[in-house]
Amino acid sequence: MAYRVTSEDSQGRFRIIKDIFTDPDTQSLMVRVRFQANEPGLRALVQVNPYVNNDGVDDRAKVADDALIAYSGAHYLSLQSAKGLSDG
Repeated sequence: MAYRVTSEDSQGRFRIIKDIFTDPDTQSLMVRVRFQANEPGLRALVQVNPYVNNDGVDDRAKVADDALIAYSGAHYLSLQSAKGLSDG
């Protein structure tokens, strides 16, 4: 299953496009998010507060190969960026 959700700022300054799809054979959910700025100086920021395995207990995290990875047992969350990640 796959679908696209497009959200646009009411003043037309930016657009957020989400492509969401699943792989039922691996019980995976993928979300690709693109930020399109229509005004100079705008940028997207992301904050991740994972509750892996839907509980937040004993979750672990690491940074590897330009990805933020959180996991608990066999359940994983990975955040990656085509433009790289920075602390601000």
